[in-house]
Amino acid sequence: MSNQPPIGVPQGAIRLNTDSQRLEFFAQDRWYEMATDPAAPSAGRGLFIGGSPGGSPNYSTNTIDYVNISTQGDAVDFGDTNYAHFTQAAGLGSKTRAVYGGGYWPSGNNSINYNTFATQGNGIDFGDMQVSKGKRAGFNSRVRGIFAGGGSDAPNHTKKDEIDFITIDSTGNATDFGNLVAGTDRVIGFSSPTRGITFGGITGNPGTTVNTVNFVTIASTGNAVDFGDLVAKRNMSSGAASNTRGLSLGGADYPTSGQLDSIEFCTIATTGNFQEFGDLIYGGRAGGAVSNPIRIVQAQGISDPTNRTSMQFVTIATLGDSTAFGDLTLARNGQAAASNTNGGL
Repeated sequence: MSNQPPIGVPQGAIRLNTDSQRLEFFAQDRWYEMATDPAAPSAGRGLFIGGSPGGSPNYSTNTIDYVNISTQGDAVDFGDTNYAHFTQAAGLGSKTRAVYGGGYWPSGNNSINYNTFATQGNGIDFGDMQVSKGKRAGFNSRVRGIFAGGGSDAPNHTKKDEIDFITIDSTGNATDFGNLVAGTDRVIGFSSPTRGITFGGITGNPGTTVNTVNFVTIASTGNAVDFGDLVAKRNMSSGAASNTRGLSLGGADYPTSGQLDSIEFCTIATTGNFQEFGDLIYGGRAGGAVSNPIRIVQAQGISDPTNRTSMQFVTIATLGDSTAFGDLTLARNGQAAASNTNGGL
């Protein structure tokens, strides 16, 4: 089909190009292809995946809960993971899929599962990560998912700097992306559509909690670059973002000062240090966080010495303290988290 208009086509006219099977609109003197971006089928759905309710033999659970991010209320059972070892796993998501990988119990593993946001059900095998470690950061663009860092559990406590990536809407093993500035365990991440951020965690041997922040450009491959610093050193934090602003919620600075209830934020497109945002009404560490463009919902995780069911939310554009949201179906910590409206989309 020719891109040249017939005589007399009105401005703003729309047609289906039968050659490309795409919609076009007429402006000035020619036809232009329309940009189409279908909405997610279950917009604003967040999943909290796996985790540890504590106490052997129930160190890990395969429970998946979900919430509607825009409305307060208790979580609802979504299904089960394919393996019962996704404790302190990394989560990420496209508009259609939640993907999560790594974690512990009985030991560090490299398996990846996925679920379809619109359909409640059990996890499905996706492939394998490059490294068999837990406590990794996870983040994404619309197309690509990234897993970064991680480490092993006691007694070795090794710290990894590997970054690997997947194409979210396919299946298969992860591919090498590059390396973090330093091997980092218990690290967290979030992203805009173009840039991924990792922050905090534990480095060194036996390990020190840090306030360092790295970033990568998701569409390329290569090593991470220094972004700035957190206000407070923290590991096992929660992180989520809109497409412009990212937040770090809670965490811990063991053995120095224990768990934290502070919230910090950064502007993802720039570089520089994080700034104070407010405080969590439910402090703690090893929770998970999901987001839509307006709000972040965090599941509390563990508040010494007990696992919690509490969830809380903040409005991303407005500084301030969190507000109660509802409760998970099961008290646990170390859950992976993913949404189909996160900042990477």
